[in-house]
Amino acid sequence: MSKKSRDWVDKKLRSGVDLDQLYNCVGIFSNRKKSRVMKEKNLNNKQYEKRYNFLYNAFCYMEELKGKRK
Repeated sequence: MSKKSRDWVDKKLRSGVDLDQLYNCVGIFSNRKKSRVMKEKNLNNKQYEKRYNFLYNAFCYMEELKGKRK
């Protein structure tokens, strides 16, 4: 899990963003077709993969936090 992803999630939570809202943000990106996202965001394959990996790590960290809160 990357430190940048953890820092991003922590920063969002400190600023008052709800954990469910962050799940939604990550889900919107990952649940759309790769070609569509690349076209909309004007990304090449390497940029898409970098963003996808970042959000995947953020999702894993949110899952970890969710487990601790129960």
